[in-house]
Amino acid sequence: WRDRSYLAMAAGIVVAVVASFVIYLAPDRNEVAEAFASHVASEPEIFRERGSIEPAKLVAAFSRYGGSLEEPVGQIRHFGLCPILGVMAYHILVQTEYGPATLILLPQTRASTARPIVRAGFAVVVVPLQKGSLGILADTPDRASKVESLIQSRVRWKS
Repeated sequence: WRDRSYLAMAAGIVVAVVASFVIYLAPDRNEVAEAFASHVASEPEIFRERGSIEPAKLVAAFSRYGGSLEEPVGQIRHFGLCPILGVMAYHILVQTEYGPATLILLPQTRASTARPIVRAGFAVVVVPLQKGSLGILADTPDRASKVESLIQSRVRWKS
C-alpha cells in the first residue's frame, strides 16, 4: 500500500467508468429545443387554428434569417410573434405534406440538434441559421425529420 500508483490507477478507472455511464445515460440537453417545446405546449389553442395565411409572410420571415423560400412548404395556419428566450420569435404552424408542424425562427441564438429531441410531447429539431435558429416541432421524431428535409430542400440559405 505504500506504492500509491495502484490506488491512483484504480481511482482513475472508477472515475472513467462512472463518467461513461453518466454521459451514456444522461438525456440530451438542449436549452433552445426545450424552450421551443415548452412554448408550443403552452399555446395549445394554436393547433386548432385553421386560418390560411399568405405565403409571402413566410417568405419574408425566412428572408430575415438569410433564407430564400423557393417552394411552399405547406398551408400556413398560424403566423405570429412570441417571446421565447427573452426575444421575439416567429411562431408558425404549417400543414405540410407530412402533417402539421410548428416552425420557430429564433433570432440571435444559434443552436442545433444532431437528431430530434423529444420534450413536452413534441419531437424537436433545431437547425442553426446565419442569424439565429430554426426550430421544427412535430408529434414524432420521424415527422420532425421529414419536415426538416422538406424545408432544407425548399429553402436556399445564404452563407
